[in-house]
Amino acid sequence: MTEDEPADAAEGLRQIEKVKASIAHRARLPLWYHLALAAIVTVAVASMMIPHHLGALVGIALIGIGLLLQKWAIQRLGFSFPWRFDREAWVFIGIAIAGMIVGRVSVDHGLWWVPAPIGAALGALTLYYSLHAEKKYRRELTGPVTR
Repeated sequence: MTEDEPADAAEGLRQIEKVKASIAHRARLPLWYHLALAAIVTVAVASMMIPHHLGALVGIALIGIGLLLQKWAIQRLGFSFPWRFDREAWVFIGIAIAGMIVGRVSVDHGLWWVPAPIGAALGALTLYYSLHAEKKYRRELTGPVTR
């Protein structure tokens, strides 16, 4: 072992940390992205208040806009964004599905106004989860070097 090897290894680790910090900085999406995603979910769920099939068409169109927004994020970052299917994601999906079922059933029973507060609650939950997932993802990127 030469004297330069520990110094070279330390320099290599510093360079790795620098690259990881650069990647974590690139993984930050603008706040408008999170707000737009929450607004899309809010309006898509609240669109169940619109009578007949027009509400379904509005909801499907908004989901399509949300998918385009996700595609933009992937193209901007160069890799997939932090929506991973971990336990928190499945809880979020379960709550969203339950909220949509309750909204649809309530409209069928004459309570046409119920999807609006459900949509607002799901939109707020989407905003929280989106910001939380990004923060968690960035924390993973800047974590300690393993291997």
